[in-house]
Amino acid sequence: MPELAAGILRWIGLLGLMGLAGPAILDGWILRGRPGLDPGPGHARRSRRLAVTGGLLLAASALAAAMVAAWELTQGRPALLGRFLVGTHTGRAALIQAAVGLAGAVLAWRCWPGGLPAGRTWVLVALAAVAAVVWNSHAGIRGGSALVVDGLHVAAVALWIGGLLRLALLDWRALEHRGELGSPRVLAALIRRFSDLGALAVLATAVSGILAARRNLYGADALIRSPYGQALLAKLALVAVLLAIAAVNLFALRPWLERAAGAVTRRTGGARRRRGALGGAGAGSADGPGRDAADAVGAGHGAGGAGDPPPAAGRRPAVVVRRLVRAEAVAAVAVLLASGILAVLPPADRPAAATEPVTWRAEVGGEPVELALQPGQRGAVTLSARSLGRVPLARGLVRLDMPEHPMGLYQVALSPPADRGAGSTGTLEARAVLPMPGLWRLTWTLALENGAQATVTTDFEAAGAPGNQRQGRLSLRAAFQSTGGAIQATVALLGLVEAAALVAIGWRRLWPIPFGAGLIALALAAWLLGQVAWIDAYPTTYVPNPLPDSPAVVAQGRRVYETHCAACHGPEGRGDGPAAAGMLPPPADLTGVHVRQHTDGDLYWWITHGIEGTAMPAFEDVLTEEERWAVIRFIRRLDPRDR
Repeated sequence: MPELAAGILRWIGLLGLMGLAGPAILDGWILRGRPGLDPGPGHARRSRRLAVTGGLLLAASALAAAMVAAWELTQGRPALLGRFLVGTHTGRAALIQAAVGLAGAVLAWRCWPGGLPAGRTWVLVALAAVAAVVWNSHAGIRGGSALVVDGLHVAAVALWIGGLLRLALLDWRALEHRGELGSPRVLAALIRRFSDLGALAVLATAVSGILAARRNLYGADALIRSPYGQALLAKLALVAVLLAIAAVNLFALRPWLERAAGAVTRRTGGARRRRGALGGAGAGSADGPGRDAADAVGAGHGAGGAGDPPPAAGRRPAVVVRRLVRAEAVAAVAVLLASGILAVLPPADRPAAATEPVTWRAEVGGEPVELALQPGQRGAVTLSARSLGRVPLARGLVRLDMPEHPMGLYQVALSPPADRGAGSTGTLEARAVLPMPGLWRLTWTLALENGAQATVTTDFEAAGAPGNQRQGRLSLRAAFQSTGGAIQATVALLGLVEAAALVAIGWRRLWPIPFGAGLIALALAAWLLGQVAWIDAYPTTYVPNPLPDSPAVVAQGRRVYETHCAACHGPEGRGDGPAAAGMLPPPADLTGVHVRQHTDGDLYWWITHGIEGTAMPAFEDVLTEEERWAVIRFIRRLDPRDR
């Protein structure tokens, strides 16, 4: 299925999730228990319809995407469609999402309250939908921590954007003519309650999004060059627009409404005091200027008390709020579209690997030309073109694309090698990076010195980097294994605390400068901490060593080490063995911080699969599992502190 179509179906599913979650968030958490925020008799009917529509969209999008994928995979054979839906994770996850969506729609249609706003238990229906959406994604296939991180991310998005879309779909035009809801006091209370809840959701979205990006992108090349990384950059640009509008609502709209609410409260109190001084009955209690805006609505507003502004006086604040909230909602819908496309793209969690050189032959203006691809490390390749005839090449350009995953413009210019000119050989070359495995199409545009030009297309299948199944993990223990790391980690942790204090102060007092400075400080402190505490993790990272730390096991490990490891790592493990001369990078010092930072499972993975980009070979076919675990027991004894 084309990824754009699949992304649109995923977007429809996300809109359905927002429709199911939004009414529960707004009615159950923002409006419930606040009589002054009652939006009127038609509100419950609108919420029920939106929840029903959301559930149906959630179900229909999952079934449509699964059926199209099944049809393509089975080549339209009906007998295999059922087996796909029941026998594969994708099919079962789609059925679960459809079932949850239909159940949510039925519950909303039959049980949604018709009067008061819905109770908070309706959020459980939204959380069930979140779980179904996450299970029907890359995280559902990966399992483990990916499910937790993506679950938190989608739940926070549903809380924030779901509530925002429901807020935008209020009957604002009718409310503008109702003095009690069009007043600045009630609008200020509404924006305050929503922004306080949204702040927690934005923070959770940011943290979980960073962790997910670290898992799905192996590096900067993947972010810039891969379709997944490019889609993520587009999403981040839209998120920046969304946050800019949200910042206007928080730091400009909310203070303006609260100032207007205070002015109305003072005028109301003054009018009531004047009526009491003139002997009017019901002098009662005046609203204090510090009273909560929602509680200050009172019965006087509903009855059109003499001290309250007429309905027309509240129209301008309501119009401003409606326009800004809907602008933020439009940006949120665009973010959901980018999220839908991102969800169906394959993650660029490992670079491509070219295992051997590839050459092609072509002709340019009747002259034979040799095209070549030379593999490098971490997806790097060298592309070259060489004239085999009498006329050398003058210039060249290579465009790199993936037919199955359309990318943006990615091209490199061919130029003479740095160590020699192009005059005699006519050789041109350029370095490129293949950020993800799959079928690559290279479009060569070449020109000879006599002016002849030609365009040649070649295909190349790039495999995934062997043994590169690492993921990141945060380990404070690893950070404190060296003096420099401990100092940097301590500074970073203190910076996180101070940054959090700045963010909290800026948020509570609506001061944009401390708030922005706190966000920048949070990012810097997190980066500093990540430099020393974020280390690689592998499938065996948390597998304990099954062999006891006994003299017999250590002696067995010593024999393995002396036979297979000492030539490079040295007899004492300091990386100074006789075979280490000229190695770049040099063998690791097994007595230092490097080993202490990693688990026995990490060492087992490296011994088994080798380390990409180094001279460390794989011993999977050389040593038994017992010998690999035994040599790890011996390596631990090389640390001078353990002797």
